[in-house]
Amino acid sequence: MKILAVNKALGLLILVLLLTVSCEKNYPQTIIENPAPTYGLVKTVLDYDVAALANIPASAATPFIPLDCRTTAYTAGEGERALITLNTSLTTSSLANNLLSCSVGVEVNGSGTFTEVSSRVYGNTTYGSIALGVTKSYPLEAGKTYVFATVLSCPTAIPLNKFSSLCTVMVVKQ
Repeated sequence: MKILAVNKALGLLILVLLLTVSCEKNYPQTIIENPAPTYGLVKTVLDYDVAALANIPASAATPFIPLDCRTTAYTAGEGERALITLNTSLTTSSLANNLLSCSVGVEVNGSGTFTEVSSRVYGNTTYGSIALGVTKSYPLEAGKTYVFATVLSCPTAIPLNKFSSLCTVMVVKQ
């Protein structure tokens, strides 16, 4: 038994020594051809946090943009980019099979028109609640003024119990 215990202890000591030696070994550096972009200074942060909405109207043909789900206007400087995080959740009193989509919209220079700049994410109200999230990196042109918004689309109206939409837009210098 003592010999077996000594052999186990020696085996563990050898394993620890091998791991220590292999961890200290210098491995060649891997060069990444197209590294992820790095951003510098945060110029500003725009956001909104809306926790109430009466209902979502039927809006399959024309997406719906709630008035409170918009940032304040921002005029871009040279070499800036918007990093956008948008989360929307709701509960409904109707368990009907309603398909809801959510995306990031941008209005440029007070045009009155919001263009969807992200992919749409979809949820279904069959079980009474939906949580949707979108992230987007969006290049800004110097001198142009931007407003970011939640864009919702649904083929039929959705009566709501609870609704929230939170958006953070971090404008960074590239």
